[in-house]
Amino acid sequence: SVGSLLQKPDDYYGKDSLNWHARLEMTQNSYRTKEPILAFRRALLGLVKRENSSELMGECWLQSARVARKAGHHQTAYNALLNAGESKLSGHYVDRAKLLWSKVDMI
Repeated sequence: SVGSLLQKPDDYYGKDSLNWHARLEMTQNSYRTKEPILAFRRALLGLVKRENSSELMGECWLQSARVARKAGHHQTAYNALLNAGESKLSGHYVDRAKLLWSKVDMI
């Protein structure tokens, strides 16, 4: 349950202790399927104040940006990148470049 997740000790939460990445990869590869899952994960991370919560939240925003960009939702991808930018992840710049490149391809 969600309550039991929130009560785990700090050392329980590893980089991806709940296999979020693997679970997301098993879902249908569409924006309509993946975005609600990512939004739920961000909500959980917002409730759990752990040492690496900010980094995990940033990675989640980057995943949302990738999913939105691939679906052609450029404004949504841009907004997700703005939120991911607060975490200072290195992948942020690559995803921003990919978004700009995909916008140029549309012209």
